[in-house]
Amino acid sequence: MSRLDELAVIERLTRSLSLGRSGLWSVGDDGALLAAQDRLVVTDAMVEGRHFDLRWSSWSDVGFKLLARNVSDIFAMGGRPTAMLLTLALPCNLAAAALDAFAKGLETAAARWGNPVLIGGDTTSVDGPAVLTLTLFGKRGSRLLARSGGRAGDRLWVDGPLGLAAAGLALLASGESHRSEVAVAAHRRPSPKPLLPGAMRAAHACIDISDGLLLDASRLASASGCGLVVTEVLPGREQLQPLARDREELAAWQLTGGDDYVRLVSASASPGRGWSPVGRLTADEGCFIEREDGTLYAAAPSGYLHHFGQP
Repeated sequence: MSRLDELAVIERLTRSLSLGRSGLWSVGDDGALLAAQDRLVVTDAMVEGRHFDLRWSSWSDVGFKLLARNVSDIFAMGGRPTAMLLTLALPCNLAAAALDAFAKGLETAAARWGNPVLIGGDTTSVDGPAVLTLTLFGKRGSRLLARSGGRAGDRLWVDGPLGLAAAGLALLASGESHRSEVAVAAHRRPSPKPLLPGAMRAAHACIDISDGLLLDASRLASASGCGLVVTEVLPGREQLQPLARDREELAAWQLTGGDDYVRLVSASASPGRGWSPVGRLTADEGCFIEREDGTLYAAAPSGYLHHFGQP
């Protein structure tokens, strides 16, 4: 059986993905010329066994999610995706069908979010797990949103449910994926949404929720020089209650589960339809959760964090 070499990998990836666009040199040159100015750039990586598990996701799901994670960041800054660089460290024994499925998933995601063009990258073989890195370029919108623009007194809003992806992962790991197709799909193929003009005008600051509400909201609050209060009742709760074993698991999914890829904005008024309030920024330091009866208790701004070496 013949093995795929580097040229064959590139050919398979670029067979269906868009190449070439005004102002861009395409794959095959030594570099890519970005003629347009005022671009946004984000980079995200996925490591097999850490960010995805092939027991529960297909290679097509992995390709889709790799782009979705980056698109979520571009949207959080008020931009639109335009071009991408793809770097792949792939197992030596990867089947051609797996690579084709990965490219198909990436193509499907690209078609959903404006067909950002593939302008280059790199490939290498590894003896261990796959490492996939995508750098996404975007064009800024009417405003450039950052995490640091929040103001004490702002309400916090999200544009989608929280905890579905974490629940989906838990169901897959326990062999109970049949209990919620919606939660499983949220884990495998997140679907970030762009900020509409009304939300762009209303937002003082924005961040995408990828590492859990408490951790990412605390990042926005800290960058804005504010404290944080998060409500106990969060969007998605009614969907998740039948799936959770108890209140603690439900809270963990929604507050710290991560992989939500929804936008969180701070604003003095609602950013528009489809946005749900989840808390507020305060002048006092600290991170607190507000119970249904209105009382507060301190909470650590925990979520998904990678850990390296020894302290």
